[in-house]
Amino acid sequence: MRNVIDVAAEGRNGRRSPENVISPFNQSLVLVITGGENVVALGRIQGKTRKAAVPVDVPFAHVWTVRDGYLQRLRAFTDTAVIAHALKEN
Repeated sequence: MRNVIDVAAEGRNGRRSPENVISPFNQSLVLVITGGENVVALGRIQGKTRKAAVPVDVPFAHVWTVRDGYLQRLRAFTDTAVIAHALKEN
């Protein structure tokens, strides 16, 4: 699953995503739930902001739609307020 997450992150066209502002960027998978063509992955994003090394530890949820063996859609959710607060401390 890490490969699917990495590929989806690359498609963000330089937008300010967690991968671009947290280093090292670590995702730990806690739970995967499947049903029909949907997969839900729950976990945590951990790391430090790139500039000031402010610690970041937030939960995430990814909802994938997989059809005919191909990723059709990825919806990613996280607590952006926690990340924004850490970036303000930079």
